[in-house]
Amino acid sequence: MKSSKQQLKDLKLVRKVFGIILILVGIAGIVLPILPGWILIFIGLGLLGIQIYYVELAKKYVKEKLKRKN
Repeated sequence: MKSSKQQLKDLKLVRKVFGIILILVGIAGIVLPILPGWILIFIGLGLLGIQIYYVELAKKYVKEKLKRKN
């Protein structure tokens, strides 16, 4: 049985990998009409933003830009 520290490390790794995959699929979705690209990118950034400070800053920047456009 794994210790709780090892389980936490595994969870962080899975979250990072899944976030990166969602971002890459989202980028492909911008070009392909089938996939909702921006939504996947934001979900991927959300997963990575939990652990990566600069991703959190990028999310805030994009939210401010979207608010200004509306």
